[in-house]
Amino acid sequence: TNDSPATELPANWYASAPRELWRREIGLGWSGFAVAGDFAVTQEQRGDDEVTVAYHRMTGEPLWQHVEKARFEEAMGGIGPRATPTAHGDRVYALGATGILLCLEGKSGKLIWRRDTLADAGHQNLMWAESCSPLVAGDKVIITLGKGAQTLAAYSAATGEPAWRSGPDNASYGSPVLVNVAGTPQVLTVFTDRASANDPATGAEIWSWQEGFKGAAANVANPGFVPPDRVLVAIGYGVGSTLLKTAPGTAPEILWQSVKMKPKFTNPVVRDTHLWGLDEGRLSCLDLTSGEQLWRGASYGHGQMLGAGGTLIIQSERGDVVVVEASAKEEIVLARIPALSSKTWNQPCLAGRHLLVRNDREAICFELAPAPR
Repeated sequence: TNDSPATELPANWYASAPRELWRREIGLGWSGFAVAGDFAVTQEQRGDDEVTVAYHRMTGEPLWQHVEKARFEEAMGGIGPRATPTAHGDRVYALGATGILLCLEGKSGKLIWRRDTLADAGHQNLMWAESCSPLVAGDKVIITLGKGAQTLAAYSAATGEPAWRSGPDNASYGSPVLVNVAGTPQVLTVFTDRASANDPATGAEIWSWQEGFKGAAANVANPGFVPPDRVLVAIGYGVGSTLLKTAPGTAPEILWQSVKMKPKFTNPVVRDTHLWGLDEGRLSCLDLTSGEQLWRGASYGHGQMLGAGGTLIIQSERGDVVVVEASAKEEIVLARIPALSSKTWNQPCLAGRHLLVRNDREAICFELAPAPR
């Protein structure tokens, strides 16, 4: 999720400058960090090697790495893996840019199983590479595939054996999301030409929105769930956002559509009756009930965003981190943290009081202000 209650942070944590615990050079790629205990796991490109690596959260020292002979390179999107690994239980699941899906032992990095998913399916890669984070749902791990028949795929989380395939013929760049609707688990996915919900156990389609769907060259933002039954589909490249009301077996109802929220790469933050996102780079707030734009603020480029308690942590494309109040009235900047200094498309990670950020050059771990004694 990209919204955290931030229970380990005091209300005014942003008033004190964070302490930089460590900073280190890192390999190419747009993967973020997944943190479990002292392990901070990411993916990076080192020459011809695509590496899944765990660093110590407190020191930045490497703990283990797994190397695959794989390399993706494309002029606009750059070099290296795009997806953030998933830490679940005592395992790490990682999807490389060329479709290699790994299951690794969390403490050692030892390979448990490996699938070359695009080769197995006979699919082509996407123009800007496989980018979804693996979703663990029960005893399955679910990803999207590239171009070919049935691009939503599930594998046994224990063994990597194929479990089911479903969905349309063209995946896009976001990640599947697991939600619960009236006690029923559903996997929400935005593809190239539709959005849908599927049963995580069988892959059976619960509902699909295709008629009237308008996509872009890359649909990147993950679908947003608004309990009990609404789904936000947010697309950049001039397309905009749609809030759907869903029900099993019926076509979703469009509650509103707006071109005032076009998040190219960013997952918007949805909370109560409002949503915040980067509208083609400009921080904006919409009324979730009506779709009305309440305010539009400064440009942060095509960066990323986390909700943290009453704040928004924005990782700007320029590299700096900006803390903004989660306000429905106006843009209120609470703090600016000089962090990275070059193009940053990677998702930041908040783990307790540690904020981990990275791009394709370096990684940093900040310790945010502690709760008052």
